[in-house]
Amino acid sequence: MRTLKFIAAGLVAACALSSGCTCNNGDIGNWFGTWHLEKIQAEGKDVSDYQGNIFWQFQSDVINMTELTPGGYHERANHWGTWKEQNNTLSLNFNHPVNPGTTTPSSSFEPPLILHLPLEADLAIDKFSSSRLIVTYNAADATYKYILKKQ
Repeated sequence: MRTLKFIAAGLVAACALSSGCTCNNGDIGNWFGTWHLEKIQAEGKDVSDYQGNIFWQFQSDVINMTELTPGGYHERANHWGTWKEQNNTLSLNFNHPVNPGTTTPSSSFEPPLILHLPLEADLAIDKFSSSRLIVTYNAADATYKYILKKQ
């Protein structure tokens, strides 16, 4: 009987350990978390009307660009998409349909306007570490650089 209790306790412990927190699609390393978009540059010059109010959040293959909106009540607009990193390129895709019958606005699947990004964009990774991210997007009208710091 004593042996049976030990076996049962061992099985319970094994099940508890194997059902711990997991990350969809595996570990995304330094990407995971919230990044503050500190600065936007167009053709090497700071975009003066950017207010420092956008945060990029990476989890699994989902990106949310949270834009804090003026209003004083911590209002925000969420911009949802997917992402992947490959060959020193950050690919962003906001081209996702809104599910019929939901209250999600279609603008939730578009990048913030101030970024000048299309629904699908490839950004060159200039610098990437556990605390800094600098990416560049070559648009038809200008070259944009996005400078982010890990929160």
